[in-house]
Amino acid sequence: MYTLIILYYHLTNCVATNWTACPAWSPPMTFVFVILLGLESFGFFIFTAVMTTIQFYCIYTDTTGIEFFKGKRRSSRSSMSFLCALKTVFGSRVGLQWLSPFSRPMNYITQNDEHITFDV
Repeated sequence: MYTLIILYYHLTNCVATNWTACPAWSPPMTFVFVILLGLESFGFFIFTAVMTTIQFYCIYTDTTGIEFFKGKRRSSRSSMSFLCALKTVFGSRVGLQWLSPFSRPMNYITQNDEHITFDV
């Protein structure tokens, strides 16, 4: 999304100034570069969307990535809701702290309901 905003700003700036603000490349080359950058950003978006979906599916089904690609299923999986599976992986508190790599876990709940507390 950020790339598309920058592309839009760059193109409108170049067109509005009749290409005087963009002297490094000719107008056809600028459009070629913009199209290539747009395709690259779209490809990266598809890649990250597929990887995120696979990771969430593996969290929900309690399988590893290798087991997912091999097609193996664990028969001993207890029926756990998606939110419970996320809590098992990310910690007990639901919130934006899950997205931050700098937040420290306070309580960790394992699959056997063992509580581990970190002293921070």
